[in-house]
Amino acid sequence: MRSKLTILLAAVLLIFAATIPAFAAEYSGYISIDSVQAHAGHPFSVPIRLHNNNAAFSGLQVPVRYDSPYLTLDSVTFDGSLVIDGLSGGSFDFQAEKRVNVMYLPVPSSDPPPTISGPSGLVATLYFTLSDQAPAQFIDLDSAFIDSLIPGTEVHDGTVVNLADNTGDTVYYPDVVPGGVEVLVPTDVNDGTDSDLLPTEFALSQNYPNPFNPTTEIEFAVPRASKVRLEVFNILGQSVATLFDGQAPAGVHRVTFDASSNPSGIYFYRLAYNGGSVTKKMVFVK
Repeated sequence: MRSKLTILLAAVLLIFAATIPAFAAEYSGYISIDSVQAHAGHPFSVPIRLHNNNAAFSGLQVPVRYDSPYLTLDSVTFDGSLVIDGLSGGSFDFQAEKRVNVMYLPVPSSDPPPTISGPSGLVATLYFTLSDQAPAQFIDLDSAFIDSLIPGTEVHDGTVVNLADNTGDTVYYPDVVPGGVEVLVPTDVNDGTDSDLLPTEFALSQNYPNPFNPTTEIEFAVPRASKVRLEVFNILGQSVATLFDGQAPAGVHRVTFDASSNPSGIYFYRLAYNGGSVTKKMVFVK
């Protein structure tokens, strides 16, 4: 009697489990948003890429926040992207919220929908216009409603970066590496004084380019002469390089990270100073 009951319970659990979307714990893919440079008053493009994908998927959603009054989203294109026959690329621009949702969806006639299984490739390209009033700065472009360090957290209205298989039963939540645009503006070398050019706080900029292969530049700001340490860590938290360790004069400093001897993947770089630290994320792709 007990064995029959056990079998019955197991069958019920299997039926119940089949109605709940599966969450792929072993998924290793991640999404990156490129870091680019652009001149004030000019258009520019920002690629979104998929890396290290180890699953077959038919649906994709990548919300991107472009929360700056100096950015206008002109279009989203899928030329050269991972989109295949039977799937279509599309986007919804929520201009008031300064965010855009980039999506892959099966076309109605595809049954079952085809799947994308490549390990990496272009997801889409965002085309922006940069206002001619934009000051020199780095404007962050990140996932709209997800903490990129902890996939699946801080979810608002169900809009998160995700991929789904062709049944919709299995959903994957990639990590996200943010990017952005470094605004370039003409400068007059005779305009202002040295004190006007000094930073007012410790700051760490997004590396450029990002993703990179094999070198990238990292810029950090020091408001006053201080001892600082700029270090690079792998995804396991192991230190792989120390880019600066010592007394830095007040001002903006730029160093180069050469990852040619390291494997592809996500890396973190941290600026530590007396009283605090700041960490950012970058992607190395061979």
